[in-house]
Amino acid sequence: MGKSIEEAYAKWRSKYLRSYGDGYFIYYKEPSEKAAEQTCSEAHGYGMLISVLKRNQQDFDGLYRYFNQWKNHKGLMQWQQKTTSHGQFVPGDEGGDHCATDGDVDIATALFLAAKVWGRGGAQGEIDYRAAAVNLARSIWDHCFNHETYMPLIGDWADPGDEAFALTRPSDFILSGYLLFYYEDTERQQIWGNVVNAIVNTCQGQLAMNPQTGLIADFLTLDPRTRAYNPVHKEVLESKHDPDYNWNSCRVPWRLGHYYMLSKDPRIRQLLETQANFFAHQLSRNSGDCPIRAGYHLNGQPYADYSDMAFTAPVSFLFWVLDWRQQLDQVMRYIDEDNESILVFITIVLAKDLLTLTSPTPNQSGYTPNYPNALDVYFQWTAKNDSQHMIQFTAAKGLITDSVSTKDMVYDHVWRLPSCRFFKRYQPDQWNFNLLFQPIYAEPSNSTTNIPLGPQQSSMTMPINISVNNMTDSAAVGKGSHHRHRQEC
Repeated sequence: MGKSIEEAYAKWRSKYLRSYGDGYFIYYKEPSEKAAEQTCSEAHGYGMLISVLKRNQQDFDGLYRYFNQWKNHKGLMQWQQKTTSHGQFVPGDEGGDHCATDGDVDIATALFLAAKVWGRGGAQGEIDYRAAAVNLARSIWDHCFNHETYMPLIGDWADPGDEAFALTRPSDFILSGYLLFYYEDTERQQIWGNVVNAIVNTCQGQLAMNPQTGLIADFLTLDPRTRAYNPVHKEVLESKHDPDYNWNSCRVPWRLGHYYMLSKDPRIRQLLETQANFFAHQLSRNSGDCPIRAGYHLNGQPYADYSDMAFTAPVSFLFWVLDWRQQLDQVMRYIDEDNESILVFITIVLAKDLLTLTSPTPNQSGYTPNYPNALDVYFQWTAKNDSQHMIQFTAAKGLITDSVSTKDMVYDHVWRLPSCRFFKRYQPDQWNFNLLFQPIYAEPSNSTTNIPLGPQQSSMTMPINISVNNMTDSAAVGKGSHHRHRQEC
């Protein structure tokens, strides 16, 4: 990418983040449309994921407050809100008070991540992210899953006996989210393990039906005789292309690819490689515009004569996960860096440590953000027989504070170790260190999209926390003292 994540993030935030009441929401239309519909739970889930991965707690808490305001009686987010002629928000026309499964799964995932990054939120620490995540995960299982097949339903409105109850939608195959639930929602751990296995088995079944392309239909339906899920044969909910690779299943390369990146589950690799081969063949056609079309029949024949970022960006992520460099370079030529929708997929890439998200992600050298996200710093510990007992660190890469150039700021510091019996007796085996910046962003408005780009402040204070883990041969002694150094950059 020629542009930095921060530049894309600032532009996206300025255009789409809005306020309503004491909360924030993601406007999901083009401003020029002047549509009554304002947002949906899918966009809200993306916004919360983006905010926590960018370590923007101010925005995250605002989005959480809006989510809390628009939960239905089942504890799930109402899938759409629109405005009245007086500017008041009300549920959308088409079952707006019901939920859409994928939005709630992304919101719960973001809450679990927030618990790892910040612990609690709110001005007084009143938001318990983990408790909120567990409650939402419980509601998702109770109302958005078939308890016999462990497959996701298309929403909390699909009731047993309805035709819709037999449906499942690949856009809800958010395996990395369910894997996170497995580790974090311990009360339902076995359930989430069954969910992951059921989705993987269903995906393997779709590959067996279309082994040349690996494409999955927008909607699948449960066969009551075989208890297997098959592509629907007609319009069941959205359009005549419900049986095709369309606007729901186009996310499969991203959703399943992200799960594979985290788990390396061999059961899913063949499907991913089959899809990657299919799209690589599409790229080989070398047409003037992007040869990846915005819709295919499952046999690989395109029915759309145009491309769209919603189809292209997930494919680029799949090539990245599989390390297919040549194909990745090819498809990136068609990625519109001025299209803010790409941020959704770029930001998900940043969650490489989704299951162990406890430290910041460093900036890459060559980027030009308005502020540094974070920096990994390595310590040099002196030998035990060194009478100086000094420790040193140097930060020379990734700490970029100049918004108009790529000049790195170099910081070098040496200090003497504390003179105490504890340190003399138990020499540290390892020093763990993180730099984490907490930028203050301009407040969004519901009346204008003119939010200044980037954070408000020009300098930030960096707390440096040094955690010492001292071990003996028999057991852990405990943690040593914490020392802090503060610097303005």
